[in-house]
Amino acid sequence: MGVAAVSSPAQEKLRDHGVPSVLSKAFSVPDPFRNDFGDYRSPLIFADGRRVKDAADWEQRRQEIRREWTELLGEWPPLITQPETEILQSEPRENFVQHTIRFRWLPPRKVSANKTESQPSSSERAAATTTQSEAAGRYPESVEFTTGYLLIPAADGPHPAVVTVFYEPETAIGHNNPHRDFALQLARRGFVTLSIGTTEASQAQTYALYYPEIGAADVQPLSMLGYAAANAWHVLANRPEVDADRIGIIGHSFGGKWAMFAGCLFDRFAAVAVSDPGIMFDTHPSVNYWEPW
Repeated sequence: MGVAAVSSPAQEKLRDHGVPSVLSKAFSVPDPFRNDFGDYRSPLIFADGRRVKDAADWEQRRQEIRREWTELLGEWPPLITQPETEILQSEPRENFVQHTIRFRWLPPRKVSANKTESQPSSSERAAATTTQSEAAGRYPESVEFTTGYLLIPAADGPHPAVVTVFYEPETAIGHNNPHRDFALQLARRGFVTLSIGTTEASQAQTYALYYPEIGAADVQPLSMLGYAAANAWHVLANRPEVDADRIGIIGHSFGGKWAMFAGCLFDRFAAVAVSDPGIMFDTHPSVNYWEPW
């Protein structure tokens, strides 16, 4: 089932009159590449060479593909199906209410037992502030929780919903660069939206999420972003204003990579919209797939 439950005039025009001629070429394969699938192995072939013949075979093949990718990327921690959440602030905007929300998106992370750290000086110890989580041998809670924005339409629900992902959560609610305000535009159209981002990591230019710690990650960072998005799905699914069968995810650029990994690795997203994730632009210097994150 798709996430779209409301239609805009533009959607109705597209349905009634088809794709505008100026865009029609973007909806078909260019002639030089038509029916040219390259030398890539078909996903409809099992690892042992058998071919997928029916839907039951495909379900088995899907699980085989998932196992292969899990071996490559690392296994996720258990999902946080009942995330701790806190509404920090609420304000009305247009035809929806914007809530600043804080929730747990990573499990408690233990410092590696074999990690050796230099001992601080007495002055450093005196200046340091030890949080309860640090005293328990974990990373500070600030990296286990994230703060984002939950936009809920004023009209009665339950509504379809969308997780929006980017470097930080402000852009998607219309507070930064224009034309990337997906959460705002969707909320105006009747969707509940949850805008999240890796604010602290982006400021540190590490961008992604590293589990259990940045120096010894067991899960590939983009995969871990998918894990965090899956936990954001549960934040939405647990809310009475949301139809849990119609929750999607959308992202652009870095957020496109994030949304793509989340949609591929977590089956509960009903729809996935990926914009400019760097696929097939392997020679461009800003694609970033070779970066550690």
